[in-house]
Amino acid sequence: DGTNPYGGLLGWANRVVVSPDSVNLLSEACATRMPVMVALASTAQGRLARFQQQLRARGRLQPHWLDWQYDRIEPLRETARVAAEVKQRLALG
Repeated sequence: DGTNPYGGLLGWANRVVVSPDSVNLLSEACATRMPVMVALASTAQGRLARFQQQLRARGRLQPHWLDWQYDRIEPLRETARVAAEVKQRLALG
């Protein structure tokens, strides 16, 4: 109960390891400028596995536990793109 501490924890972290079962958790971690790794990534299936694959293709997920890379990490920022898509779809309806 109470306020979710996740945002504050992300603000203080140097790197993040997330579980493979939450798109929201992974998205929030990837919205930061720190390295992100998925623990037990191979256990993800379906939509979760595809999402991780897309993040890896964008270079947003770290490939190995001991290979943390810090150069030019671009945060995942999709708000403007999603808003434009929603606006376009609402105009079509």
